[in-house]
Amino acid sequence: MDDIKTWWEWLDDEWKHIFSAAVGRETPDKLTDDELRRIVHLDELHCGATAITSLEPLRHLPHLRILGCFETAITDLTPLAHLPELEIVGCSETQIESLEPLRHLSRLKILKCYATFVESLEPLEALNLEVLDCSGTQIPSLEPLRKMTSLQTLSCGGNVITSLEPLRGLPNLQELDCGYTQVKTLEPLYGLSNLRKLFCKKTPVSTNIKEIESFKHACPDCKIQDVWYEFAL
Repeated sequence: MDDIKTWWEWLDDEWKHIFSAAVGRETPDKLTDDELRRIVHLDELHCGATAITSLEPLRHLPHLRILGCFETAITDLTPLAHLPELEIVGCSETQIESLEPLRHLSRLKILKCYATFVESLEPLEALNLEVLDCSGTQIPSLEPLRKMTSLQTLSCGGNVITSLEPLRGLPNLQELDCGYTQVKTLEPLYGLSNLRKLFCKKTPVSTNIKEIESFKHACPDCKIQDVWYEFAL
């Protein structure tokens, strides 16, 4: 218990308020030992749109499964490498550049990192994600997703990617946003029988009538969307 109390005293006011709210307290004043224990045993935490600049305090929450830290000034996900039970992470609209700390989080199923400075998906290549939103980042290629056969929803629009080839062998893919990219052909998607929604606006493909018609013929059950809705975690 002394370790928990020492950790608590080390926290800044912003984090104290976030954790207090997570256990139903309006203020962080005079928390009981039981409340402090509940904090370090949290399995879900939403600290998005707050003034936090670091996720360092989360090292002491080993049971965390769901984390939302979008719209913050964080630059580094390193503390998450110590949270093996994480299943859902929303770190969109932050200053992060690397997903490396997530490399060994084998339980991770949903990752939303859109509108960040992430430059590569390579750290994710061995994971079994079901949902990935990496739109509006700096990634040049989808190659690391080639073996991610569990993937069901992918948003990769607003990037400099030119090819959907790595998606060819993803049989469970149901929804794909590749709008605002340089993708020139949809041919790699032809064999994806579970694909139901496609958004490819503002790409070389979207103005190629022959390409669109070929896709519709190959994937008659997939609807080409005019709008793509995405929500922060």
